[in-house]
Amino acid sequence: MVGGSGDQIERRLGRVTNGVFFGYDAAPDNEGGTLRQLFSNGTYTNGATTCTIPVEHDPADATVHNVGRRTLPLFGLGLVDAMPDGFFDLLAALEPASTRGTVLRVIPQFPDARDPGQSLTAKRVARFGIKDQQTNLVSFAGDAYLNEMGISTQSCFRGTTARASRRATRSPR
Repeated sequence: MVGGSGDQIERRLGRVTNGVFFGYDAAPDNEGGTLRQLFSNGTYTNGATTCTIPVEHDPADATVHNVGRRTLPLFGLGLVDAMPDGFFDLLAALEPASTRGTVLRVIPQFPDARDPGQSLTAKRVARFGIKDQQTNLVSFAGDAYLNEMGISTQSCFRGTTARASRRATRSPR
């Protein structure tokens, strides 16, 4: 099948001490976060300088290993991105009060300049990501580049630079 989630499983790790999860990206650990890179870019040579990037390994004191998550396929999510915020409010309102959730709203990391309702200051319904932390597909992809692949991302929204920021450590699923 073309497209979809692929074969790789994202690997998360950490340590639980006295019932509290630590993800290795907070001081004093600073060991690179909860995501273990499965591959390396290998060895680079630039003139007389050679640099080898090793494959990451779990820290010796990690007690949580190989918590896997498959990348979400994006089929049809352009339609979800195009839905107005009121649509999600309506869906929540139709749920029974005893099980009704909360419609989350956040400011987009990378607002879509084609949508007059999006800006660097206006909140929008968060509809993408495992925990609905992103408001549109561009922000979702920028967050994945930074937090899943370690690739910094920035964009320009109506003349203002927008940059993805690292999210707080979350418990692996």
